Amino acid sequence: NRRIATYAISIFLGFVLYLANSRGALIAFVLGSIIFFVIAKKEFKKIAIDYTFVILGTLVLIFINSKTLAPILQSNLSKLKILVSFFLGKGNTSLSNRIELAKDAVKIFLHHPIFGTGLGTFRYVMVKYRPINGFFAIVPHSVVFRFLAETGIVGTGAFLFLLYRGILSGIKSIKEQQDFALIGLFVGSISMFLHMCLD
Repeated sequence: NRRIATYAISIFLGFVLYLANSRGALIAFVLGSIIFFVIAKKEFKKIAIDYTFVILGTLVLIFINSKTLAPILQSNLSKLKILVSFFLGKGNTSLSNRIELAKDAVKIFLHHPIFGTGLGTFRYVMVKYRPINGFFAIVPHSVVFRFLAETGIVGTGAFLFLLYRGILSGIKSIKEQQDFALIGLFVGSISMFLHMCLD
């Protein structure tokens, strides 16, 4: 029963990932999957079978929901094309705006390096760093850049230290217990952090 429930939840989450239509989430999933295969290399064959089953189940859900298939598929293909263009040096508005927001966060940090400007203040402070006709955003679309601008070196250092300790603790637990579910939880957490760095 537990295995069936795990497959069902995984297939549903794969479907949600597809419907989310987010490059950041997709990149985090791919990177998380790679990390998962590397950490659990002894179970490679079992994981590959599980992944195949989940991906096939996800595809079945996508095709069942045919009313949304065509527009979402077209949107994802166009986003993939934009992402490839971006990596080839041709930026698009969304990606180039995020780079500009990251630069703004660094500028804010350089002006307020110790404690930053305070939690939740990025949207107000960034106005000083944007041209009058430029775009505005509430957050810099990256948890690290947001912490850097809003909490300075003190807050960002504390955040990264806690993250580092969490990763070490997770790796230690995995080595001690060799629990498959624990590996999945650890990789899921790492993937979530990777997504938070992108979105």
